[in-house]
Amino acid sequence: MRYRWHLALPLLFVGVLILAACEDTLTPVVGTERPFSMYGLLTAETDTQTVLVVPIREELAPADAATFDAVVRSINLDTGEERIWRDSLVTYQAGTAGRVFYDVFRPTPTQRYRIEVSRADGATSHAEVRIPGEPVATIEEAATFTNIVTQDIVWTSIEEMIELEVDYFVRDFTPGSPLEVFTLEYDGTYDDDAFRVQMALSEDYDEIIKSIPSGRASLLAIRM
Repeated sequence: MRYRWHLALPLLFVGVLILAACEDTLTPVVGTERPFSMYGLLTAETDTQTVLVVPIREELAPADAATFDAVVRSINLDTGEERIWRDSLVTYQAGTAGRVFYDVFRPTPTQRYRIEVSRADGATSHAEVRIPGEPVATIEEAATFTNIVTQDIVWTSIEEMIELEVDYFVRDFTPGSPLEVFTLEYDGTYDDDAFRVQMALSEDYDEIIKSIPSGRASLLAIRM
């Protein structure tokens, strides 16, 4: 279990469509007809989806992000709904530019989606993904042993746990103190088609309180 004192955003990669080779001479791309690489996410947790599109090139010279030809669309393979995404030009800290495409919608759990990036000549890269179903959590009774308090959370209807985080929402007892969110990274185990997480409540408290100026805080909520 590791501690990070900030609110993290979950990411699910849709797909990476890139081929690379390691040889005596540097060859960026070999033997692929795919025109683009895509880096992005589809998640039912937000209402805006994004994908970074990068043209696959045979030479090392950077592509002009402002002018390269690309259209991004998403297709719900279960309903047939098709959406054309908007694009934006972004500039990174190194001064290079990139094209990020986005659309405002929230994918439906359990349904399948296809993301396509195409050129005017018809060349297309694509990725397909099924949005996971909504998991169900069972909160078991807390257990106390001397001064150690733990509590098990059992998740069912879950296919794969990629990253597990717990947010503690707390406020210092000092008047006027702001709400703070402490994000903790957790691990768990699979048990009879369920995913079991044992929360170390007393240990978490001891760590969080070190960052509270007064040494006393009220717990407002816990989110896993």
